[in-house]
Amino acid sequence: MDRLARITELSGEIRSRRLFCEFIESGGRVIASESDGAPWTDVTAATVARECRRIEALERTRRRLMPEDPARHDRGR
Repeated sequence: MDRLARITELSGEIRSRRLFCEFIESGGRVIASESDGAPWTDVTAATVARECRRIEALERTRRRLMPEDPARHDRGR
């Protein structure tokens, strides 16, 4: 996959995850069961924390591929 396609893919995933977090922040909840027949539990807080960490990791990867200020990397050459 070329760099531009990867940046586009990362940007789409970041946007999608942010929208999911906005949904939760507006009152959405995440309820899950560990297995069939197990009781349902609210995992909203853990899900938001995991999504925030994942967004940060994706943003770091995207910054490595495309610095926000490319001109600063050319200074001094």
